[in-house]
Amino acid sequence: MKIILQNIKKFIIVLIVLVLLIIIGISSGSRDKISNSENFLGTVFSYIQKTMYNVGQTLSNAINSIQNAGKLNEENAVLKETLYKLKNENRMLKDIVNSQSTLEAEYKLRSSLKNDYEEAQVIAKDDSNWFSRFTIDKGEKHGISKNDIVIQAVKSEETGFVQVGLIGVVSEVGHNWSKVTAIIDENCKVSFRDIENNENGIISGNVDGSITGFFLDNKTEANIGDELFTSGIGDIYIKDIYIGEISNIVETTDASSKKIYVKPAIEFSNIYKVFVLKIKEWNKFHSMEESKGFFIKYWKVIMKEWNKFHSREESFWFFIRCWKVIMKRLYLVLIVLINLILQITLYNFLRINNVVPNVALILIVLFSLTTNEYMGGLIGLFTGLLYDVFIMDIIGINTLIYFVIGVSLGHFSEEINKENKVLFVLITALASIFYHLATVLIMFFLRMNVSNTLLIIDKIIVQVVLNSLLCVPVLLLVDFLLKLVNIKLFNNKLWLFL
Repeated sequence: MKIILQNIKKFIIVLIVLVLLIIIGISSGSRDKISNSENFLGTVFSYIQKTMYNVGQTLSNAINSIQNAGKLNEENAVLKETLYKLKNENRMLKDIVNSQSTLEAEYKLRSSLKNDYEEAQVIAKDDSNWFSRFTIDKGEKHGISKNDIVIQAVKSEETGFVQVGLIGVVSEVGHNWSKVTAIIDENCKVSFRDIENNENGIISGNVDGSITGFFLDNKTEANIGDELFTSGIGDIYIKDIYIGEISNIVETTDASSKKIYVKPAIEFSNIYKVFVLKIKEWNKFHSMEESKGFFIKYWKVIMKEWNKFHSREESFWFFIRCWKVIMKRLYLVLIVLINLILQITLYNFLRINNVVPNVALILIVLFSLTTNEYMGGLIGLFTGLLYDVFIMDIIGINTLIYFVIGVSLGHFSEEINKENKVLFVLITALASIFYHLATVLIMFFLRMNVSNTLLIIDKIIVQVVLNSLLCVPVLLLVDFLLKLVNIKLFNNKLWLFL
């Protein structure tokens, strides 16, 4: 019987992997509408994401202020009191001018927009090094549709002229949230027009955050500093939205064409408030009613199971036992869930060398090594699925990678010395490396561009190091939190039924 159960569990693991691969293949194509489950999860957590992102923005501003204050204190040791006062006043005036300049630019942008638009706030960002996407707090409820254009006010420092700067395009839409793919993402391609020579071309993002492109006419002569605008060619981007200016021109190896590098008009690392141009008609939202029907259906199933018991006493004690088991797992789920929300919001403001440590991956490693392969796989599946739903356009990439990591490490949980913290560090480093290698492999099979992987190898190395250094502190913190509710992290007997 035990052998049969083991084979069944292995079959389930293989089946999950196959299902995830199918989901990746399906979702990698263009989708007109997100699934009801994605919409429901995104709607529920969008408010939390917005709050945490605002907290992160506030903390980031506070840290910058403290750093600036520290620099001023150092200067105070060598400068006279009068000079310090003048610099302090000058800094305050600059803050006022910058704030006024931003508000003025937004006001002018609103006045100049002919299309219907919606103001939105960024509530989550992709913290990986592979994609350039973020989530905003507006969706179908506000009239947002797929392929709506996302812009920001851009004010020229030389002329003071305010232009519409291109950020990206809405790739998926939920009830009160949407996913945006930025033009610096390598899967985003935009047709442009050089206003100096009126020639057209195509640009696309790269994995390192740069933008490159080429002119359709190989003989086109262009200069550094030429301004590029959307050409209006294609079904997505309307004409005359400012993209940026040419920063470099490089001859290709065959010498028959020129590769251009573009400096975008938008500072993507500091995106906070954006405008969404409503290009398509508002599609009526039905998902809430469907979600309601889903819960009614499964509530009936639960009640049907309840009636199978022969007495109320048996039912009572059965649910007490189930409740205890559920609560033990719920604490782990809450830790993973809270961290995941922090991962895509608050942690983005705590970058080191422009890299965010993958604490979600660290937790999967810890829980897998301290439980078993089934609990590890479940945690990986849960974490990856939520991350894909919240941020990614392609559902399943992180889900599959995290699931494989969780199952693989959980399989060896009985054989490792859990008192050896160095072993946890080494395994975290290996898991981090595997995560990036698996990401490249999946992108390759999806025929996505992986030729620029070496451009972010330094960021990958930094993240591996950060994950390894944070492994033990995270382990101690999680162990402390679980002990508060009388749960031992290293007790495998906790995970009953798995």
